Amino acid sequence: MANYKNHVLILHAETPAWTTRLRFSLPDLQKKLADDNLFENLSEIQVRTEPQPVDRTKPQRRIAISAESAAVVKSLAEGIPDPALQAALLRLANRAGSSNKKKGQT
Repeated sequence: MANYKNHVLILHAETPAWTTRLRFSLPDLQKKLADDNLFENLSEIQVRTEPQPVDRTKPQRRIAISAESAAVVKSLAEGIPDPALQAALLRLANRAGSSNKKKGQT
């Protein structure tokens, strides 16, 4: 439950799938809540999608691709006219090389 004000109950769900499931169940939920003294004047239930914030303290997992895949991505990037896309593909190809080096070191 996120909020209950002016006879309106607002629920938050973490994903659109849960939002849909809750909305489908609203008629039954409203009937059951009407039996509770706290919600006896309940007039509406709203369901909103509110994703949980991402925990940035956990280290992000790096993508590891083979040297062959990195070479394919690099050659593809060389033919891309869009400089931003080209730079992103080159970063991906370079990251793959550093991931493979780290694996060999451990």
